[in-house]
Amino acid sequence: MRQPFAVWVCVLYVAASAAAQGASAQRRPAVPEAEAHPKALKAYREGVQAVFEGDQRGGIRLFEAALKREPDFAEALVELAGVHYDRGEFAAAETYLERVAALSGEAAARALYGLAMAEYKQEKYEEASVHLRGYLELDDLRPARRSAAEGYLANAEFRARALAEPVAFDLQRLPPTVNTPEAEYLPSLTADANQLVFTRRRGGRDEDFYVSERTDSTDWGPAEPLVGVNTLDNEGAQTVSADGRYLVFTACNRKDGLGGCDLYSSRLRDGRWSEPTNLGAPVNTSAWESMPSLAANGEYLFFASKRPGGHGGADLYASGWNAARRRWGEPVNLGPLVNTARDEQAPYWHADGRTLYFMSDGHPGMGGFDLYVTRVDSSGTWAPPANLGYPLNTANNEGALAVAADGATAYYATDAQAAGGADSIGVGGARAGATDLYTFTLPPAARAGAVTYVRARVSDAATGLPLAAGVTLSEAASGKPLLRRRARGEDGSFLAVLPAGTDYAFAVAEEGYGFYSDRFAVPAGSSALEPYELDIRLQPLPRPMAADSAESDPIVLHNVLFATGEDDLLPASRPELARLRDLLTEHPDLRIRIQGHTDNVGTPAANLDLSERRAARVVDYLVGEGVDPQRLTAAGFGESRPVASNDTPEGRALNRRTEFVMR
Repeated sequence: MRQPFAVWVCVLYVAASAAAQGASAQRRPAVPEAEAHPKALKAYREGVQAVFEGDQRGGIRLFEAALKREPDFAEALVELAGVHYDRGEFAAAETYLERVAALSGEAAARALYGLAMAEYKQEKYEEASVHLRGYLELDDLRPARRSAAEGYLANAEFRARALAEPVAFDLQRLPPTVNTPEAEYLPSLTADANQLVFTRRRGGRDEDFYVSERTDSTDWGPAEPLVGVNTLDNEGAQTVSADGRYLVFTACNRKDGLGGCDLYSSRLRDGRWSEPTNLGAPVNTSAWESMPSLAANGEYLFFASKRPGGHGGADLYASGWNAARRRWGEPVNLGPLVNTARDEQAPYWHADGRTLYFMSDGHPGMGGFDLYVTRVDSSGTWAPPANLGYPLNTANNEGALAVAADGATAYYATDAQAAGGADSIGVGGARAGATDLYTFTLPPAARAGAVTYVRARVSDAATGLPLAAGVTLSEAASGKPLLRRRARGEDGSFLAVLPAGTDYAFAVAEEGYGFYSDRFAVPAGSSALEPYELDIRLQPLPRPMAADSAESDPIVLHNVLFATGEDDLLPASRPELARLRDLLTEHPDLRIRIQGHTDNVGTPAANLDLSERRAARVVDYLVGEGVDPQRLTAAGFGESRPVASNDTPEGRALNRRTEFVMR
């Protein structure tokens, strides 16, 4: 049922300004209710009553009869437009409101908003923009009405541009090994893009996690449930760590919950997922928390929350890992540039460490939830979010996005055949109707920075048994630590992500062993980065005074660097040399020989001399750091012991090395 003007007076009414009155002075005057022909007035009032009683068709006939008698009867025109709008007959509503707008006085002014809305619903965004701008020029608009009009204007202007300039969008459905007649949604990826973890709604009710393993560059294997995490209750909206061993997800209405929906975690140990545990305060509150996204380095957790103190609806927050307390710290709201008065959900923090994707119905967009991208700079300032464009975004809801390490390959869930309408909302807030998982390539402007990764297995060089050794990743130039963790004990493996644009120093150490070091150059602007796959075999320390002790194999100091053709140590060498000094300090019986090598550029005699001087320079540095010179010797071998071909720049770089032998 519909009260007289209940929708349209509320939507359209404004106090006509002097400017509006002046602009309409040359138009036909509207016929107000008080001056309408008696028969027209009778039909109009009967039409209002008919609509109030739910008889829209009868109301339409009566309003049309009133207008036949009195064509410029403003109230009848507005009410007739309102009934057609309520019925979804937006073209008819537009026609009658255009007649009102052609009249003079207050009637024309208050028709602008409704006319814009009728055009907006028909995707006539340029026309809607014109009428919304006219409406916003009126005086005495209520703040709420002005804010609503400004929001619709921003959307209309964006949609007009987006439709005129569509982005390239080639949507590919994932195979039946992943997609089923059930709903699949909310994808997440490991750093190597070889595992796809997602939510499946079984039987239209029960949400569980599944994982599919990549079989080759395009195909995925049969999806299997995550045993140990899935329960008879709903689990959804998950994020998986870069190495695939840590899962954070959403669960609702559990006995240990702090609110309606909380974040939980589980770890993969010895091939089995641990019993999930509630992340607790301060991440979880008595409000709704959901849709987590874990940073590739494990240092940050992004998520959506409806906790008090936000900007409205669901906001995006980030929490840092407190290594000392072994817990997540106080969440920080991402601020008003990212969050709006409506809902922001499904953050996806890319492995490049600066690009955030999310879904929102509060920023200018195509309708419903659209997908956006923003980036944070070194000062922590977010860029204005950018809509990913049409037809990637549509008038329907677009769900959570996951983006692979290359920064361009994206995955999300949609019903590509949907004709409109909202699907039901799952535990994570995403659509959970007949959705499938798809992949596509992001438009260039929306791509994240490319990243690669180092994956290794650490073992005892003597026994071949795995080692849970400590791993440190640092900036090569400054020595600033970026990551510290241990290899997984059961197989000695680990994985660390390397964003492009940085040279990395890498070290692996374990008590009772010589350390391993490496150096990775990951140039900026790369789009297809090859991963580093390493088999690291740590050399056991020689046993003191043991008769059967032999020299270790040479251990290369990849991060000891010299000026070209010189024996001057570069500043970037200091962290590596400090590591060697500490090894000698902690093991006072250990003796080492520093060995220098060159490539074959230059004469053999010059290369031998350079290698000897470089080895001696390292010894001098260690002595200066307090190491007993009696424990150190130096030897240079020039170009005589290559480990790679000198025919390529890469091979020559490997041959130019400094190493040490334990004895």
